Amino acid sequence: MKELGLSKPHKKRIKGGSEYQCYPKILINQIGELVLEIDFIQRFIKGRTKPVHFIGFSCKRLKFRQFRRISAQTSINTLKELEWFFDNFFIPDVIKMDNGLTFIGSSSAKRTISKTIKFLFGNKIIPVFTNPRSPWNNGSVERSNSVFSRNFWNKFKFSSIKDIDLKLALFNKSGLEYSDYEQNEFEDRKDKKFTSQIYFIRKVYENQRKTDKGEISILNEKIKLPGEYINLYTIVVQSVNTIF
Repeated sequence: MKELGLSKPHKKRIKGGSEYQCYPKILINQIGELVLEIDFIQRFIKGRTKPVHFIGFSCKRLKFRQFRRISAQTSINTLKELEWFFDNFFIPDVIKMDNGLTFIGSSSAKRTISKTIKFLFGNKIIPVFTNPRSPWNNGSVERSNSVFSRNFWNKFKFSSIKDIDLKLALFNKSGLEYSDYEQNEFEDRKDKKFTSQIYFIRKVYENQRKTDKGEISILNEKIKLPGEYINLYTIVVQSVNTIF
């Protein structure tokens, strides 16, 4: 079939993309040159009823990943660890994350934003929120979480929290040796031009009341869309001026 020209060449699949649903992968990458993804991880150790929490940082462009143990998945810990990251590594153009309340804010109040978003704006960083219940939208940090599980959590035995911290420091060090990150390479980004906007990746679902209409939810507010968009992905840009 190939010799007769009757077959089509195999099209390489783009990882992390859903072409038939118009997932805006290229557009997301154009929001900023340096995109950092963050996520929470929760694990348990034998003999301890309380979970052990971590926050993970991942940048695909730099093959960069780092992990920090935190006491709980709170806004205070998130801001503290982001400050640690910026002081020790780099300030990205964009931070991509899921829709956890620590990241996005209230679960019921409309048009309100979290302390995390305000903190990012203060550092001239654009927040991007992935589609709910779509972990593959945050593909870089999800792959890093798999590396964390495979090469750290499932590989070692831990006798205490202190033991976890000691081994985690060594694991992070080996991750830096693997990455393409070079210190001070991105310092000039602090003076970049910045517009306070939030980007939301949203898949359009069928409106339950009107079957010919689609809808998405942005900051606890339903937005109606034509039925032609149902099952497709959209990007919504929200200006800070329209939130307050």
